[in-house]
Amino acid sequence: MPLVSLDHIRMAYGHLPLLDDANLLIETGERVSVIGRNGTGKSTLLRIISGDVVADAGTVWRQPGLRIARLEQDVPLSTERRVGEVVADGFNELHHVDRWHVDVSVDMVISRLGLPADAVVSTLSGGWRRRVLLARSLVAQPDVLLLDEPTASLDLAYQLEIRSILLELNRTQGLTIVVSTHDLNLAAGLCRELILLDRGRMLAAGPVDAMMNPTLIQQLYGVDVDIARHSRTGHLTVVPVARAAPRP
Repeated sequence: MPLVSLDHIRMAYGHLPLLDDANLLIETGERVSVIGRNGTGKSTLLRIISGDVVADAGTVWRQPGLRIARLEQDVPLSTERRVGEVVADGFNELHHVDRWHVDVSVDMVISRLGLPADAVVSTLSGGWRRRVLLARSLVAQPDVLLLDEPTASLDLAYQLEIRSILLELNRTQGLTIVVSTHDLNLAAGLCRELILLDRGRMLAAGPVDAMMNPTLIQQLYGVDVDIARHSRTGHLTVVPVARAAPRP
């Protein structure tokens, strides 16, 4: 039985369609990436999965008691608070959680992500603040973690670190991961399944090896690409070559 299922989801912003007949199953322990152009409905899809947005039409089912955390691309932080206080905010939506459990969980996730618990957030760089937000999302031990552009505008070292952390959590704790990203190489290195979202509709979905197809990627982004398996990592890598002919 899936953790979450979406059937024939439709969503519009005024007269602008965001999602049109979207269908999705999220299984336990899966690593899924949603890719597509700007404005094609990726973030909206994550918000519908989390329950933060209600679709205009269609059916959403979530396993009873399922804990879902969502890390958005742009999240304002109270920068004069300490890291430990911000991370503890991840418990805000839960009820009947005792103080001891909060303290233990905060200490564990801060230690795992190598964060300075007593540091004031305003003293941290953008990459470290992003790590604080990830810790806040993980502290309540969610079953499903939704990440919207988790490595946007961050350096290569951070990209490697967040991929490593997510893979380890998936392997050791069975964390189910759904990522929205423009970074096709991150998607190929982190996830097992890809969903190609094209102008609000599911263009294709399936295993990474099948979806990382030059024809599909050209159709999705309007760019000719070379795709090859990297000799050291074993992951497929995507290199954009030229703009393709405009789509109708």
